[in-house]
Amino acid sequence: MLDFTKIAFNEIDGTYVPLQIFYGYDLNKQEIKNFLDIYATAEEVPEDVSIQKIELLLSAYAKHDFKLEACCTDSDYNQHWVEIHFRFANAVKFIRLLPDCAKGILKSNNII
Repeated sequence: MLDFTKIAFNEIDGTYVPLQIFYGYDLNKQEIKNFLDIYATAEEVPEDVSIQKIELLLSAYAKHDFKLEACCTDSDYNQHWVEIHFRFANAVKFIRLLPDCAKGILKSNNII
């Protein structure tokens, strides 16, 4: 199951872009293994690492400009980042999962 967890901003330059939207991804051990087999390279997640949790990150740069990554946390709480989809234009499925307050943030930043 995929659930919205938090939204973060680029506050350094005052533009708030990219907006970073995090989603919890509730997977069992076999589903985690399958996910890693499909998306992760050995450089991103070494074979000897035991991944315990996966969280998806949707970075919103502009309207129709998104990037999807997975933050894979291992048993030692180290994070391994996996790029899933670089530069795609339609994030409707992910945006639907957001609460209204988060959708308002995207609207005010002309992302949706």
